[in-house]
Amino acid sequence: LMASNGPVTAPQLKMLKIQATKANLADDEALRLFCNDTLGKEITGVKDLTKFEASKVIEALLQEVASKSMEREEPF
Repeated sequence: LMASNGPVTAPQLKMLKIQATKANLADDEALRLFCNDTLGKEITGVKDLTKFEASKVIEALLQEVASKSMEREEPF
């Protein structure tokens, strides 16, 4: 379990960027604020995230993307 406290990995950062772009959070500052909101703490950038935090943010981004695509599919 301690391994999850390691720094964010390159694949996680890549995934973060991809999902952030899909969620219209491609802007670094917008993504940083999303991370702050998701984690309830202040970070200076995504590279500050731990593995655990990054996975929480990725999870939140995936939900964000899913809810955005749901909205787009509304027929009315």
